[in-house]
Amino acid sequence: MSALPAFAVFCIYFVQLVSLQTPKITINVDVSKVIQDIDEDVFMGVTLDCYLMQDNWEGFDFRNGRMLNLAKGMAPSFLRIGGTACDSLTFDPNRLEKKDISKLVRPPFTTNFTMTAEDWDNFNMFVKEVGWKMIFGINAKKRGGAEWDPTNAIVLLQYTVKKGYPMYGFELGNEPDIFPKKVSPQQLGEDFVTLQNVLKSLPFEKSLIIGPDTTGVGQYVDDFLKGDGGSVINAATVHHYYFDGRHSVLSMFLDPNIMDSLKAKIESFLAVGKADIPGKPVWLGETSSAYNTGTPGISDTYVAGFLWMDKLGLSAKMGVKAVLRQDFYGGNYSLIQQNTFFPNPDYWLTVLYKRLVGSHVFNLTSTADKSVRVYAHCAKRTSVYKYGAGSVVVYAMNLHESDVNLTLPQFAGQSRDVYWLTPPNNNLTATTVNLNGAPINLMNDDLPPLTPSKLTSDVTVPPRSFGFLVFPQAGVAACK
Repeated sequence: MSALPAFAVFCIYFVQLVSLQTPKITINVDVSKVIQDIDEDVFMGVTLDCYLMQDNWEGFDFRNGRMLNLAKGMAPSFLRIGGTACDSLTFDPNRLEKKDISKLVRPPFTTNFTMTAEDWDNFNMFVKEVGWKMIFGINAKKRGGAEWDPTNAIVLLQYTVKKGYPMYGFELGNEPDIFPKKVSPQQLGEDFVTLQNVLKSLPFEKSLIIGPDTTGVGQYVDDFLKGDGGSVINAATVHHYYFDGRHSVLSMFLDPNIMDSLKAKIESFLAVGKADIPGKPVWLGETSSAYNTGTPGISDTYVAGFLWMDKLGLSAKMGVKAVLRQDFYGGNYSLIQQNTFFPNPDYWLTVLYKRLVGSHVFNLTSTADKSVRVYAHCAKRTSVYKYGAGSVVVYAMNLHESDVNLTLPQFAGQSRDVYWLTPPNNNLTATTVNLNGAPINLMNDDLPPLTPSKLTSDVTVPPRSFGFLVFPQAGVAACK
């Protein structure tokens, strides 16, 4: 008898393990009430850091076919171009020469550098080709005394108008709360008013203004939002990382207490937003597992998906309206590998989230402890899977070192599509990932189908794994 394909073996694993002595987790999704809404197309976006330009792009190739296909696989999406280096950037539309790579020594982020017309053209052509929307972080350190000097920003915007490039939004400054030369939140608010006036004078009056893009929630954000800044911005942004990538270890990526730490920070941000800018959304404008470019050998591996999935689920459930992942390319936390342009495991989690998770968010009850974390939405209906009206998606993770059985009595007997991600050979620091037991591999540099397995029984999931369950026959009124 020939060996069964890995995909079939994995499906059998799901069914057979139910009968063993496996802890049963009962989940009930409250479909009677939608507790939050997200924009399913752009709730999750990505970033590129300005230091790439400063460092001769670190191998980033705007025309690489594999990389373009991976980017298109995430469309539609926001692309936020920002970071510390953006506050050292000057745009020169007349400078076209190439950098001399042989003489390049990577500068610190605070070293001033020039963005050429070619750099800006490449960004905009890339965004157009892959179907993304650009948000750009303007240099806030250009100052004539205390006030921001918009002269160079106007040069950039005029060039952008001339070339006909659309701009979805703008930031002014990255993490101004830790600028070496302090800019007060009140002054930054006045600077945002200046930016607003500049945008109104050009065809960018409909572009979003986003900020203050601070390191986190605190007095600086509160003061900014209470003043002119709050009246100008369309969305309030802070950054979030769980820990310092230079001092983190693998166990921290599996720690439910670390995951729970995000909840208090979101609650604080939402409270400030409700008090200071009622009705305006709050975003995690730059976020990943660990700051200082992530944890080498961990932030770009399978285990990083636990923090990433939980952040997406918790943010949507609590009312955050956008989560921008640092980085699409660059650093130890990037979605695609530098130079090779092959996807890291979090890329596939990101793609599945964008394909499966819809706008309406539900509450749920569970008999699980905090090491089994579960979230529920309407299933997305506009993706390649074409799930019909009434479909529900549940996404979950098992942080335990043993199997758990997930049972949803309200959907008993119904067909469910399973998209479960596991590490090859149970290696939590693998740089590749399996879907339903089979390796995910590109097909001639394009995305594979990512086909689900189909079950009608409860799902028993492996230890330290995560994935998605879609119930196409759920018939939930709120999802119609």
